[in-house]
Amino acid sequence: MNARTTQVPPASGRRSGFTLLELLVVITMMIFITTIAVMNYLGVMRGAGWTTLSSNIRNTLLMARQRACLDNKPVVFYLLDKTNYVVQIAHGTVAKIDHGTPQTFWDQEAVLGDTNAPLLNLDRPGATATISGTAPGNLSLSNVNASGVMQTYHVAALRYTVVTNGYWAEGDRYGIQAFTPLTLPKGFEFTPDPLSVSAGQRMVLFQPDGTIDTAGGLSSLVVRETLSGKTALFTMDPSGSISQGP
Repeated sequence: MNARTTQVPPASGRRSGFTLLELLVVITMMIFITTIAVMNYLGVMRGAGWTTLSSNIRNTLLMARQRACLDNKPVVFYLLDKTNYVVQIAHGTVAKIDHGTPQTFWDQEAVLGDTNAPLLNLDRPGATATISGTAPGNLSLSNVNASGVMQTYHVAALRYTVVTNGYWAEGDRYGIQAFTPLTLPKGFEFTPDPLSVSAGQRMVLFQPDGTIDTAGGLSSLVVRETLSGKTALFTMDPSGSISQGP
């Protein structure tokens, strides 16, 4: 009896795995879906950045205005550089400088008594000073009267011993930091660059009655997103109201 041999039928035309074309289609779809997800994520992040930016600047401007009214003194919203800003209480004016070692400032208004306080020159960008001591005194000033006669008079004044940075001159206005300096959200900056413009173009000056001195400072702020170039405009009405536009 002959043993029967079992013949295996030939394999069908089916194959396991994917063709190159199928892999390319799948990869293309994955790239497309990932691109949409990343774009949506970046859009959400940019939207959150604009919301944070708008809230922070608007709230800081409102706080500066409120501080001016409460303290009955001018208050300045000041741009330190492209991304940092601070609120300064405008305390007085340098009536006279004694260029000794160390230097001393005289303030005829005698309104400040803090020691180790940082001073910001509101008329000269970047000029600062740190108070190392204060003392009341009488400041001697000279003036030519209507008849052309030189007269000397004495006024009560406050004498600051200071360590200066940058150039200071008699008549310069100065302020003291009211709040910790703040920073714009990452990816945003003030434009034009505050370090490239005059001091008056770097500050919003609130008067004690809550109005804005547009002659002595800015009436608008422009912030730019560095990635897209999109800008936001903050406008301050002379009455003190604040609005935001594109």
